[in-house]
Amino acid sequence: LPIYQGSKVVSSISNTQQGKVNGFLVTFTTPDGLDKVVPFYKSGLSTSGWTITSSFDSDTVQTWAITKGTMEGSVSLTSQKDLTTIQVALGDKE
Repeated sequence: LPIYQGSKVVSSISNTQQGKVNGFLVTFTTPDGLDKVVPFYKSGLSTSGWTITSSFDSDTVQTWAITKGTMEGSVSLTSQKDLTTIQVALGDKE
């Protein structure tokens, strides 16, 4: 999965219980706007084999459901004044 260059990790959570869906959630931030971050992720997801299965797009929020092989999840981009938050959630398909 592509990681936006220069972004900073602000939180992460993982779930690795046996017999249950394994996955993680990571939140990054960058001072760059959606005009730079959205094209990076759309191109990077496609290039690395991820498929966007659904999306929600507005002026300040972009959210995509994604899938690749046995993994699925989402990428959410939220823009505020001088900060874009990137949240990636991935896990095993059930």
